[in-house]
Amino acid sequence: MGPRIAQAKHLGELLSRDTPRNPQPFDENKVVEPLVRWRAREVKRRLLHSLADKPSIVRTQPVGVVRKVLDKVRNVVIEQVSRIFGWRTRLPGAPKPPPSQLQLPRHEFEQSMFAGARELRSLGLPTGHP
Repeated sequence: MGPRIAQAKHLGELLSRDTPRNPQPFDENKVVEPLVRWRAREVKRRLLHSLADKPSIVRTQPVGVVRKVLDKVRNVVIEQVSRIFGWRTRLPGAPKPPPSQLQLPRHEFEQSMFAGARELRSLGLPTGHP
């Protein structure tokens, strides 16, 4: 570092006060009482409904297995029907193509950015490189 930076005062020294300010008043009722009420409700809920927090593995597994099998059967049927009729399948998670409005530059700045990108690509810079 240069001599000017070495002689500069630290920002903490410039922002600190000579005398500390008084702490904010702390009202225990505003902080502690809501926590005590919440904890009492939680204890009451757990005592009255002790099974509410425990997962029911016996009931959820068969439903999950049946759902997976039905989903696979449905996907196979959709694929076969689409092959027979020549339809193009649309998978639920497949990204949709952007609307045509987003493909065209909307203002002069975007147009110049696209023009610059095209020029760089024509000079040999591969796509995805800065």
